[in-house]
Amino acid sequence: MRPWFTTVIDDHSRAVTGYMVFLGAPSALNTLLALQQAIWRKTDAAWAVCGIPDVLYVDHGSDFTRVHLEQVVADLRIPLIHSAVVRPQGRGKVERLFCTIITELLPELPGHVVGGRLASTPRLSLADLDYAIGAFVVCTYNLRPHSRTGEAPRETWAAGAFLPRVPDSLEEVDLLLVQHAKPRIVQRDSIRFEDLRYASPTLAGFVGEAVTLKDIEAARRAHRLALRAGIGERIARVADFLLISGGPAQTAAPRDPPSRARTRLRLYEEDY
Repeated sequence: MRPWFTTVIDDHSRAVTGYMVFLGAPSALNTLLALQQAIWRKTDAAWAVCGIPDVLYVDHGSDFTRVHLEQVVADLRIPLIHSAVVRPQGRGKVERLFCTIITELLPELPGHVVGGRLASTPRLSLADLDYAIGAFVVCTYNLRPHSRTGEAPRETWAAGAFLPRVPDSLEEVDLLLVQHAKPRIVQRDSIRFEDLRYASPTLAGFVGEAVTLKDIEAARRAHRLALRAGIGERIARVADFLLISGGPAQTAAPRDPPSRARTRLRLYEEDY
């Protein structure tokens, strides 16, 4: 079984920002895992490229045309552009990276195939291959001058002098990219999911409609804002009423009785 390789490249610097090595058919999930690595901060200081892209330019493969991917980029407010069909020229940058890995890295690894035949005995696990590609990206590809720009991708990225947009936590990245929200139909009594029933007055306006958790959270926020506005309006009315009626009578607070300790201290000072 041959592995697949998906990568994310910064168009300006040519730096590799993320990748994913996997077995099986390409899928939107594997693509989003590569995008997750591209967005989040790296633990390796030598691989400092990160951030939410301004535009996502992708292929026309089935893994790039899924509804899941379209929903994610819509949530992140990233314009999604597909390359022209049967025109590899529009994918030249990433195709050159693939060619570099095929010609420079893979021949040095055990299990490389040449002309349909094994050139060496395969003994790499998927984790070993992932590590080898990561080391090549960070220590070789991003550090050496690029043939088109004349500069190392890492240097070009660092010279950009901009602040990348990065979510506050990795959990937030997972929620945005990996955990796909599937809509549920709101029944008259509640929403049912995995033998659990969720009922709330907030759902009354969504009976018969397909909603997601994001829709419910938005409705709850709107309901809370409306309640706060109503409470604020009632407080203002009570305050106006108190001003008109003169308000409740205020009585002076009783004074504290004189302290004997202070008197004794005063007499002691005079005797001294």
